[in-house]
Amino acid sequence: MKPAEMDRILDTITLIADTREHVTAEYEKRIAAIGYPCRREALNFGDYSGEYTRDGKVYSLTSELAIERKMSLDEICGNFGKGRRRFNNEFTRAAEAGAKMHLIVENGNYEKIIAEKYRSKFSGNSLMSSIIAFCDRYNLTMHFCTPETTPIIINKLLYHHVRNKLMSEVEV
Repeated sequence: MKPAEMDRILDTITLIADTREHVTAEYEKRIAAIGYPCRREALNFGDYSGEYTRDGKVYSLTSELAIERKMSLDEICGNFGKGRRRFNNEFTRAAEAGAKMHLIVENGNYEKIIAEKYRSKFSGNSLMSSIIAFCDRYNLTMHFCTPETTPIIINKLLYHHVRNKLMSEVEV
């Protein structure tokens, strides 16, 4: 594959947003800022995935790449606390599919976790341990950022996942 052909394929990336994501003004702003066409579909795991077109055929990434977004440390505490069974089941489904998972937590970072600068009663030690355990157990990469950075991260995660799939075929 020539680099120009790879660029044409990368230009076909479409974002897939899970239908369970609540459509709000912030959601619509985030989707627009990601910079890819978007369609909604029920996903087995994650809030976002994607697809691309090559030689007229659409290739779905929904079984190999998922991006889960949380708006705060408080929300992720709820997922690791009372919602742990459901959260664990979602990540188990992703692992069984062999998917790479990315977890974006807005308005958080490890320093806030250690200092317990969030409203949950979930301890910083427990939250840190849960994050590390999930990363190890479920092929998960954590991303802490601001809400303004989330669309950029989602764009780059999709772009580089597809690009890396195609790189082995590039002729130099």
